[in-house]
Formats: sequence, structure tokens, C-alpha cells
Amino acid sequence: MFNETTNELLVLGVALDPRDGYKMFNVKSICRLVETFYLEDFTDNEKDILKIKLRHYKEDITNHPEFKNISMISELCETLMRTGKSTIDPLIDILIWVVLTLPISTATVERLFFAMNHIKIDDRNKMEDIFLSDSLVIYTEREIAENVSTDSIIDDFNRGKCRRVPLR
Repeated sequence: MFNETTNELLVLGVALDPRDGYKMFNVKSICRLVETFYLEDFTDNEKDILKIKLRHYKEDITNHPEFKNISMISELCETLMRTGKSTIDPLIDILIWVVLTLPISTATVERLFFAMNHIKIDDRNKMEDIFLSDSLVIYTEREIAENVSTDSIIDDFNRGKCRRVPLR
């Protein structure tokens, strides 16, 4: 249902999953997650520090009694705050917060699929992908689109390049 990029993002995000004694925790996957999807959230120096910190973090967290029975990333985040480890490893804390935004992103995708069902009806079933994508943006951002007049769109289109026949 999702494209390759979204699937990779979700799979790499699981590398922070605390279930089963942090069995899914994988430093390489977490670093790949940061380097691929969160380029602007971390500087190059922070990425290098993060690699080192993640190795120490795994040892520390798996042996700490308060982190033993955690089953969700949100619980991990709360426990990091409560124990003060979020201030010791702020980069890891930031990373966990960023990964926690994935469900919000997923909800947006779900809304887009719902919108697609409204837009791509039988009469418009042969719609090309680009036109469908543009229509979905207008549908999902309709509060913004309502403030844009047709005249301003035509004016912008005419300013783009010379047309053989003017729209007005």
C-alpha cells in the first residue's frame, strides 16, 4: 500500500522498538534512518556522535532495571525523561521524538487514501497519477485552496510563458 520509501522509513523506525529486551535495536539501521530520512535534524558531527552514543546506549538501557519491561517507544521516551537519561543522551532523545511523529505521518497518508476514494470515482477512474496527486493536494488542503482565486491562478499561468492563445 505504501511506496518503497515509506516502507523503508517504517522498517528502519522499528530499530528503536524496546519490546523483547530491545531485540530489534540495531545501530546500523538507526544510523541509516538518520542519514536517509532526517538529514536536516542532525548535523554531520551529530551523526558521528550518534553512532558512538547508540552503542553505549544499547548496553546501558538493556541493563537498567527501569527499562526492562518497556514495550512501546512512547514508554521509552517517558522513561528516558523520568530517569534523566534524555539529558545525558540528547541526540537519542531527539531521534526518539522524531520517530514518534511517524504515526502522525501515517495518519496523513490514511487521510489521503480516504480522499482518493472521493476523488477517483468511476467517472474519473482513468486519471493519470500526476493529476490525481495534484487533486489530492487540493482536496486535503482545501482550507488553503479556498483562499486562492481562479483569477490569480490564471494570471500566474499566463506569466509562466508566452501562450499562443491568452486565457483571457
